[in-house]
Formats: sequence, structure tokens, C-alpha cells
Amino acid sequence: MTPSLNTLGYIDMTLFYLKIIHVLGASFFFTGASLVTVRWLGWRNAIDTATLSLDKIIWLFIIPTALIQLITGFSIISIKQYRLDQVWIAGSLIGFFIQITGWMLWQNVYQRYLHSPKTSTTLKKILSVLCIVLMLVLLMMIFFMTNKHLF
Repeated sequence: MTPSLNTLGYIDMTLFYLKIIHVLGASFFFTGASLVTVRWLGWRNAIDTATLSLDKIIWLFIIPTALIQLITGFSIISIKQYRLDQVWIAGSLIGFFIQITGWMLWQNVYQRYLHSPKTSTTLKKILSVLCIVLMLVLLMMIFFMTNKHLF
């Protein structure tokens, strides 16, 4: 009788490593989003990101780690055989697409702001509101993930 893959622990170890990568990706995503928000809203004393421009943070932290989140998240869902219609999964997926779209939009508006007169208060307000909304959506996603047993 040949042992199944699960009895050898392959599936458990794969799930374990996927969860580690997923949590590390979430940490880097949160760090990148926090850096942009803190820097943009002007809390310069809290953290100094002068050596790293905001658009580099988005392209080096936020977008790659979001893709890692998507890949590892779907892998975990597949292995655990969760249904996509569960509230915490649906909420997290909606939040993910809001995040990706929102940060791409933020990047576009930021580039317009850099090439417009610095007195452009409308673009500055749009960027500030986007930062706050995206951080709130991120907190919602964290709530769904940490409280999935409630849904």
C-alpha cells in the first residue's frame, strides 16, 4: 500500500509555507501602503522616506506584494477547499481589487500632481482621500482575514 501525499505531510508543509509567504507579503504590503500614506499626509517626523520616492514604494512594495498575496491566497483557498462565496473570501477579493485599482489610480494622479503647478490643491486632496480610503480598505481586509471564523 502506497502512502498518499497527505500522509507524507506534503500538503501540510506546502500549506504552512504558503501561509508564511502570505503573511510576509501582507506585512510588506502594509509597510509600503503605510510609508506612502505617512509620507504623503506629511507626518515627516514619524518616518523618513526621503531616499525612496513614493512611486518607487508603490512599484517595489505595494504592487509586487499584492500579486504575491493573490497567488498565495488562491493557493491556500484551493488547498483548503474554501468556497469563494464565503463572506471573508469575497470581502478580501473585493478589497484586493480596490487596493490594486486604487494604488494604480494614486500613482497616475501623483504623476499628474508632480507635473502640475504645486498649487494644485484639488490633486493634493484627491491623493490624500485615496490614501485614507485605501488604508481603511486594507484594515477591512485584515479584519476579514483575522475574523474568518465569524463569517
